[in-house]
Amino acid sequence: MNDIKGAIMKIKIREHAAPPALIFDLDGDFDLYSSHEVKNQIEELISQGNHNLLLNMQKVNYLDSTGVGVLIRILLLLNQKEGKLRLYYVNDAPLKVLQLTML
Repeated sequence: MNDIKGAIMKIKIREHAAPPALIFDLDGDFDLYSSHEVKNQIEELISQGNHNLLLNMQKVNYLDSTGVGVLIRILLLLNQKEGKLRLYYVNDAPLKVLQLTML
């Protein structure tokens, strides 16, 4: 598990395999302060051949445009590799952001 310390908030990322997918449990705000490390960690695993990703958003209570941008970037990378990105247990506030952006 990694703790990413931002100026305001930290996010915890826990990854574990659930073949054929890789699950990421996110815990904290997915925002300007945490999205860079989330992006880097997921992109690294995509480059290692992990093309089916599940993001557990159960403990994410805040999602901003930077976090949305990271999700779009990951989705585009996975589409190029014929992979899949699935989000589950998305809380109300992040879900509203995703619905507004039509993701």
